[in-house]
Amino acid sequence: MFFVKRLLRFFKSQKQPSHIIPVKEPVNLPSNEIDPNSFFNPNKSSSIIQERMKFFAHAQMKDLAEVGEKKALGYLPLETIRNAGFDAFHVSRFLQKNGLTVFIIPAPLPEEIYAYDSTIEKFVHVQTKQTFEVIPRGNFLTIKSGALVAFDKKAIDAFLQEKKEFIYHENQQETNEDYKWPSEANAFVNMLFRKQASSSLMNHFIHCIYTSMPTAITSNVNRPEC
Repeated sequence: MFFVKRLLRFFKSQKQPSHIIPVKEPVNLPSNEIDPNSFFNPNKSSSIIQERMKFFAHAQMKDLAEVGEKKALGYLPLETIRNAGFDAFHVSRFLQKNGLTVFIIPAPLPEEIYAYDSTIEKFVHVQTKQTFEVIPRGNFLTIKSGALVAFDKKAIDAFLQEKKEFIYHENQQETNEDYKWPSEANAFVNMLFRKQASSSLMNHFIHCIYTSMPTAITSNVNRPEC
């Protein structure tokens, strides 16, 4: 019995090994919950995927949803997009992921409002009543709520290549170099929102861009003659 008591006193007297850390309180491990606002939140990603599917199937979004498939260019007022229940930023991302170029025409301030007067065939700066054949750079024909514009750059460039002789002759009517129709997609689309076509043939060409794809890209035999 005496031997057992001495043995117990021996074990009690030994120091705890340095690699063992006594735990006095529970350790607060990181939570497995995911921040609902996190970009990597799978629930959020799922909702965006659902929104994308709804967007491309929504009848009111057709003018944008068909760009790159059935047409080279389209746009919708931001108000139309919002009223249909979509976020304009998300829509922009959906279209960009489809390889399209996207830009926003912001809602104009009072001093940025331009309207087309068909009686004089010029644009009018509403605040000053000053008239323009082409709206100055950095401004656009007024769309009340602003607009989201999407276009297929390769398709627009193909259209412009197909009709380069026609566009050259259209530009011969312009004496101001800044008013001529550009031969590159980005600049051409920008000009579409600042200049009015001066001939029925140019109107028809622009209509083709808004409603079809160029022959260099599409195999659609029912494509309208442009």
